[in-house]
Amino acid sequence: MSGTDQSNEYPDFVTDADRHAWDSLSPKCQQQYLDAVDYIREEYPGEELSVVLIGTVLAFGG
Repeated sequence: MSGTDQSNEYPDFVTDADRHAWDSLSPKCQQQYLDAVDYIREEYPGEELSVVLIGTVLAFGG
């Protein structure tokens, strides 16, 4: 792991690609995504949590 990792908290991402995408998000966007995690886990319990899934749900007003 890098000593320059700026993220405070990751949702339970499975892939390095998601971790990298997470690090690319602004702090404001990261907070919006974090705020959506519980809803997504409740509504889509069988889905692996990913940056794409969170972004899609947020984009469609989930």
